[in-house]
Amino acid sequence: MWLAAGRRFTVLLVVTAGGVFLVSLSLGLLFDSDLNRAIARGFEGFGCLLLILGFFVGNRGPVRLKQEAQPFFGPRFLRWATPEEHTSTIAESGIFISVGLLLILIGLLIDNRYELV
Repeated sequence: MWLAAGRRFTVLLVVTAGGVFLVSLSLGLLFDSDLNRAIARGFEGFGCLLLILGFFVGNRGPVRLKQEAQPFFGPRFLRWATPEEHTSTIAESGIFISVGLLLILIGLLIDNRYELV
């Protein structure tokens, strides 16, 4: 079970890092800036975005909608979240935060302006 979870997390991290790398590289080339700095900023910026998303996903309240499609005006039908939904919320928040921290770390390692060792 742990091996499969580690493999899924690694695939998620590699795919996310590859996407961030490609978008940062293309934006760096488009704006004719230093590629090392553009890639480092891309990793750090997207990592910060994931940290913010993880915070807000983790702070979801205990109330959920009964119906997915609801009118803009009118009564709202609410229910209490199940224990599985609470567990899922915490797990999703943990994934966002851990991937965000790792992307920020990758950005710091890539940036050649700072010497970490």
